[in-house]
Amino acid sequence: MLVSRFTAGDASPVQSVSLPLDSGHGLLLVVFSVALIAPRLARAVRVPELVGLIGGGVLVGPHVLGVVERSGAIEALGAAGLLYLMFQAGLALDPDEYTAHRRGALVFGGLTFAVPFVLGTMVHRALGFSLLAALLLGSCWASHTLVTYPMFQRARVVSNRAVSVGVAGTIVTDTAALLVLVALVRVHERDLAPATMAAQVPLLVAAGALVLVGLPRLTGWFFASIGRDRSTRFVFVMVALFGSSLLAEAVGVEPIIGAFFAGLAVNRHVVEGSELAARIDGFGSALLVPVFLVSVGMLIDPAAAARDPRTLALAASFTGVVIVGKTVAAVLTARVYRFGPGERAALVALSLPQAAATLAAVVVGFDVGLIDQDTVDAVVLVILVTCVLGTAVAGGAIGRLPPPPARAAPIGRRILVPMPETGAPEPVIELAAALGRRDAGTVLPLAVLDLGAAPGAVRTVHARMVSTVEDTVLANGCEARTIVRLDLTPGAGILHAAVEHEATMIVLAHDSRRGRFGRHADMLLEVAAVPVVVGRTGALAGYERVVLRLSADDLRPGERATAELVWMIGSRLSRHLKVPLCLRTDATSELLGSVTSIVSHVTTIECVTDLQAAAHPNDDLVVATTRPPLDDGTAIWAAVPSSRKVIDLTTEDPDTTHHRRDRV
Repeated sequence: MLVSRFTAGDASPVQSVSLPLDSGHGLLLVVFSVALIAPRLARAVRVPELVGLIGGGVLVGPHVLGVVERSGAIEALGAAGLLYLMFQAGLALDPDEYTAHRRGALVFGGLTFAVPFVLGTMVHRALGFSLLAALLLGSCWASHTLVTYPMFQRARVVSNRAVSVGVAGTIVTDTAALLVLVALVRVHERDLAPATMAAQVPLLVAAGALVLVGLPRLTGWFFASIGRDRSTRFVFVMVALFGSSLLAEAVGVEPIIGAFFAGLAVNRHVVEGSELAARIDGFGSALLVPVFLVSVGMLIDPAAAARDPRTLALAASFTGVVIVGKTVAAVLTARVYRFGPGERAALVALSLPQAAATLAAVVVGFDVGLIDQDTVDAVVLVILVTCVLGTAVAGGAIGRLPPPPARAAPIGRRILVPMPETGAPEPVIELAAALGRRDAGTVLPLAVLDLGAAPGAVRTVHARMVSTVEDTVLANGCEARTIVRLDLTPGAGILHAAVEHEATMIVLAHDSRRGRFGRHADMLLEVAAVPVVVGRTGALAGYERVVLRLSADDLRPGERATAELVWMIGSRLSRHLKVPLCLRTDATSELLGSVTSIVSHVTTIECVTDLQAAAHPNDDLVVATTRPPLDDGTAIWAAVPSSRKVIDLTTEDPDTTHHRRDRV
């Protein structure tokens, strides 16, 4: 404790420090010191950083040096770190990957629960435990904690199918294990009444619906209205995380389940690589996760374990159950889905570490009298050993994982929007945000300045775009990142920025004049590798239907991509609108079949002979593939680049451009 006192005749305080530290600044000093030093020492001796943090917790904990106690702030922050780990797992889970591998997640989750549970129950009964105690310990080994998940995340292999299956399977096995724990405690306390269980099931369903259905809608509304700045969005995400955890606890399940579901709920609103994602990751990785690992280490009493042979024997048998059970479950899953050796090892690495649910179950079991102190000490040793083994297996598995299959990014993932010098055209910014919002995308406002622009001018332009353009994008519920670059010409700047920032679409403001972006659309079609969209409307909510205008040429085999792009734009602008098609020429049955094969959600097909003569009322949003200028009522024009040539970008006059070389 830090004590201050004044000596006689001396105005300065005399301070003394005693252990264990219990002041806030003292606790944070110890935690951050361990987080700073332990990983570097671990790397020096070639062991995982996670092991270093757990070892640091053992060293500064109450059983060795006694620098800090685990109770109080350390325990609270450690619990928050565990919730953050589960939240981050849900946040990083690709919904498309999960949908593709949900059967694998159910199979692996079922096996990695059932095999250790059955094996552990049999072994524990043979060791003399009561039936309820044996079942409780079996449920401990059936669960696992994603302690090694940050290693896969840092290696950027979380999209691998085995990693996706392992993460998603965690929810299955941890939920089952925690439900078994609740049932066992109620049986022990003679409180397993059918009426109580019947009342709890609807609460679980209602809480799940509130988080998985209600929270995404609330997040979208909040981001588009109140939460336009990143700091407010970060605070909202933290409220969602801990609020969902508290709700889960209130309905009788472990808070980590609520944290994982919260991550799934806000998944599409926290864009990977965005400033918001960086703030969430920095807060958790720098504070919460290290405190959690240090707090796990503080549970371990090496001296007591060494003095008591029974504790060591129990720990050895428990560890054997975990290793055998989790390995068998991973091998069976790998055989069913034909996973390779690296993927099989990844499943073992993800499911082997015991920490979160295991600690929760053991503490509850000890509190109600099902297990004794020796068993608790043995379980803590198992946590240390399995975390060490899990990180070692993860380190070997990461290098052997096959690269994930190449998948094209969603069309609205990164939308580049060049800005005219006169300012930000709000309609086209709103259009870009509408297209990006459906794909959890990021709008990239771009200002291209001359190579001779002064640094002060660059800062001024960047600040103006951040305060105006980014605010408009954030108000429309999408993420934004401003780009200011110097280049030879605006066209060159657009193309270079599209490549450097991996743009999936370029959206231009319509300008019928020869100068500025009216002519750049034709140039970009010749050289850009991504779709080009030109628009002059942003108020998309007032239309009752979307009219997609396709010409017969658009439906040739080489031009089908343009028709698909136009339909994708219409479907993203409003999922509830009718999407009729207007064809410029008389439609044959073959052409109608081709249209229907492209646009699978057609409600009606309108065929008109003369598109210019077709009347489009004000409640129609007309999206077309005809070239600008958009002077015939068309609001949006889109096309996929089809040329294989690259033009000379050093000239400002498109009439003087010439083909220089074939695109590779």
